[in-house]
Amino acid sequence: MNRLLKKWTSCTAALLASAVVASPLAAQAKSDSQWSLSRLSASLQIGQFSLSGGSEAFALFDSALSSGTSALSPRVTSASLRWRAWDRLYVVASAEMGSRTMNTTSRVQGTNVTGASAQKTSFELNGVQTIGAQWHAWSWKATGEAAKSDRAERLKLFAGAGLGRATYALRQTGSFVDAARRVAFNDDLQSKGRGSIAYLNAAAEVPVTRWAAVQLDLRRQFGSAGMNGDFSTFDNLDLSGTRYSLGVVISPWR
Repeated sequence: MNRLLKKWTSCTAALLASAVVASPLAAQAKSDSQWSLSRLSASLQIGQFSLSGGSEAFALFDSALSSGTSALSPRVTSASLRWRAWDRLYVVASAEMGSRTMNTTSRVQGTNVTGASAQKTSFELNGVQTIGAQWHAWSWKATGEAAKSDRAERLKLFAGAGLGRATYALRQTGSFVDAARRVAFNDDLQSKGRGSIAYLNAAAEVPVTRWAAVQLDLRRQFGSAGMNGDFSTFDNLDLSGTRYSLGVVISPWR
């Protein structure tokens, strides 16, 4: 995982460096429009982050509880700002948050209780901040008279990569069963942490007016964060996963 993160770090750093270097070059050619607000757009998205579940804690949930990691995939809301640095190259900064709670029962029956042991597990991904670069890879444009309208572009495709930090909070409350002794007990288990992430994304935009477009976004995220508190003996929590989202892009100064 660390080697993969280093690769994405190098890739994203190169893209960001290109944006930083290219921006002054474009400014020399078009000094009057380089910092125009027409280069700025904002987006708001809602979606779901599907956890990869590749860590000890998630493996335990999958084996010991009636519902596993997939039921903890957070529903997320994100907002981002995008600046066209040069030609088809953009710099993107975003913030995201989401949470999910699942009610479960233990697969193992405790010998000291009657009935199933029930618990509630909540997982929050808050304070997710990223910065990255995005490339406008392809456009489908209208032809003929329609090409002269404000909606000449019918479809735009983007590809990008970025880096960031993510904060998580994991909590389990209720009745649990010690699988080895088959003894039920009540507890409140918690862990909070923060870790580095990297991502790749692909997006499609369908303009609906001169200044607004519908956006579909697919993002693959990589990363992990340390566990503490009641989970201090567990390995790092896997923050990798795939995010699917739908939103709107606004470019009010176009």
